[in-house]
Amino acid sequence: MISSILRSFGVARLLSAYLLRQPGWLIQDAMFAVAILIILYSWAGREGIAYAITGYISSGAFSFGINGVGQVVGWSRVMRTLDLYIASPITPRIFLLGAIIGEIPYFLTVSIVYALVGALIGQLWIVFFAIAVAFLISPLSILLGLSAAFYIKRPANLSAITNPIAFLGTMLPPVFYPVTTLPEFLRLPAMIIPTASGAELTRTLAGVSSEFDPLLLLSILLLWTLVAFLFANKVVKWSLD
Repeated sequence: MISSILRSFGVARLLSAYLLRQPGWLIQDAMFAVAILIILYSWAGREGIAYAITGYISSGAFSFGINGVGQVVGWSRVMRTLDLYIASPITPRIFLLGAIIGEIPYFLTVSIVYALVGALIGQLWIVFFAIAVAFLISPLSILLGLSAAFYIKRPANLSAITNPIAFLGTMLPPVFYPVTTLPEFLRLPAMIIPTASGAELTRTLAGVSSEFDPLLLLSILLLWTLVAFLFANKVVKWSLD
């Protein structure tokens, strides 16, 4: 058990070596998170801060898997390093755990930024709820990322597909804005999008919004995760090509 965990951290170190050489990637994420915070605060004051925290952490958890982990696995296939891992004592489970650990610094950076902001304005509980819901979104996003990495015939095209999905899932549905701004007949359908239901679930639990029953929002996320698991179980093949 301990040996497997250590190997996972070893894989994470190899896969995230670029962050040690160029931590500017993390600074970029932190600055973008602050920019979203400033924009929403200028529009809606303290309520805008709550929407920035819940929206960014929820969408970040979605991007964590479909963009982060998915692209790590996809590019490992392109570079054929995945075959090297499979042919070694590094099992697929260890490799996947290492890929997940290697992407955590991005999510952790944003969480720290918003935790500091939440503490300054006395709304730290919103960050706690957002992180808790992020743990519900992450398995779904990781399964989707894995499915994309193995389903797409040319992994080099992975970024061209996962990036727009992550961007549209963040900017189009009510993630950073209230669902009440949508026409009433679109509000429930909008919650089908996991980033929207995740952000709305966080806001409902934190007392920022109460448009939907939290059990309904939770059910949507769990149903998405089940469908993603079934699809990933079908398309993900760790064997050598």
